[in-house]
Amino acid sequence: MSVIAVLMFCNCNIFAQKEHLKFSGIEIDGSITRFQSKLISKGYVSYTDLNSKLPAGSRAFKGTFVNNKVLACVYYDESSKNVYKVKVVVEDLSEDMAKQKLNEFRKLFNQKYEAYFIEDKDSFILVPMRDVNLSDDVDKWKNSLGEIDVYIRKNESLYNYPYHYSLHVDYTDQINSEKHENSVIEDL
Repeated sequence: MSVIAVLMFCNCNIFAQKEHLKFSGIEIDGSITRFQSKLISKGYVSYTDLNSKLPAGSRAFKGTFVNNKVLACVYYDESSKNVYKVKVVVEDLSEDMAKQKLNEFRKLFNQKYEAYFIEDKDSFILVPMRDVNLSDDVDKWKNSLGEIDVYIRKNESLYNYPYHYSLHVDYTDQINSEKHENSVIEDL
């Protein structure tokens, strides 16, 4: 009986390590083709004009995220074609509106995730955890789903006075971003 319990525990532990961060309900995992298909099924459309200007390993889309029209960029490893990061940008905001949206997202993420938060005036980072009851001795990044960075950017172009602001939300999957970094390091 105890052997079965140990095997079940090990099996659950292995499964937990393969859990990925999600963007709009889509796991940040798998090929860019599969991820793109899932994004399109959620109403996103390819941003063809911008895609031709982006570097290899990234694709842009237009869509709606938390009731906001956004530009979404998906980043993937050029070799494996595996997705590791998604960025959404809410553009053309006033400073006050950008701050309101930042606070709105802070509240929503607090409701959704049990996570470690690092907060600043115009940004916050949260690290959703597989197990929030870990001791401080444990490497939290290894036991996280990834990282979500939310921050405000000011566009200081002379052509956009008064200045416009944008709100950025970056989802970085822990497992696939490490695989991507290892792949890049191997190229050195």
